[in-house]
Amino acid sequence: GEHGHYYPAALKLTNAVIENEKGNTDFKFRALVTKAGVKLSLHDFKEAQELGMQAVAINSKNAQALGVLVDAHVEMGEYDKAIAIGDRMAAIKPDLRSYSRISYLREINGDIPGAMDALVLAVKSGYPGYEETAWAMLTLGDIYKQHGDLDNAKKIYEEIIQTRENYPFAISGLGDIAYEKGNLDEAMKLQNEAIEIIPEVGFYISKAQILKDQENETAYDNIMKEIFEMLKDDEQSGHNMNLEYADIYLNLKDDNEKALKYAMKEYDKRPKNIDVNRLLATIYVAKEDKELAKQHLDKAKVTNSTHPDIARIESILSAE
Repeated sequence: GEHGHYYPAALKLTNAVIENEKGNTDFKFRALVTKAGVKLSLHDFKEAQELGMQAVAINSKNAQALGVLVDAHVEMGEYDKAIAIGDRMAAIKPDLRSYSRISYLREINGDIPGAMDALVLAVKSGYPGYEETAWAMLTLGDIYKQHGDLDNAKKIYEEIIQTRENYPFAISGLGDIAYEKGNLDEAMKLQNEAIEIIPEVGFYISKAQILKDQENETAYDNIMKEIFEMLKDDEQSGHNMNLEYADIYLNLKDDNEKALKYAMKEYDKRPKNIDVNRLLATIYVAKEDKELAKQHLDKAKVTNSTHPDIARIESILSAE
């Protein structure tokens, strides 16, 4: 969770290998793939894509390098390219990494049962208790949660903790379930548990939402200061936080104009990305600009995504 330190440190190390003209090709390849992964984490998707292409030019049959390109193409809104490379990746290395990406591609294209099936394969191909296996299980739980099946989501989060005790993202997930069920005290307790393990800004955002609902203004103001300090620290380490800012200003600060400002900054970088367009549609609905909301909603629907927000936005736009 200490992004401000570890991202620059990782980039410094990978750059040293990449720029070493006397280094061997395999080391350079691995450094390119690793740096691309860091750039994905920093939300610098265009550079991640360029680094991934350099890596694949060295070794076109490495599943990890292909996975970087799948992720980068998805984030840039180039979904057909992502699917084509995802198929290549799965053919070369049918494992947790490829199954999880196939799952995401299916989810993007509206095939939720298929996405879940692929995640089950991802979990089965991983070792119980490993972080990557816990992450695949978490993603499956998140799909259930997003589509309103809170009981199955809770069951999966609890299963994660049985095999990887104190996995903070599963604990936070249980907090989200408690929040959705209206148990704010339990939700707060679980988010605090997660925060004690890792200083992940998402946990703080969930906690801020609880405090806002409880109308605890002093505690809410204090945690919002912490959140903005964390975001600033991330930005200083090169982390693009446009969507995080947009979401916070929209849902926590009720400031549609600032939400729009940050969302548009991201739209300028990734105009074809369905998540960016869905967020913009949500913001324009809040601003009661149905025409622009519909324009971005149409762009968010190009892959036949069944994200619940799409149906909600459509319902609002169709109402007189």
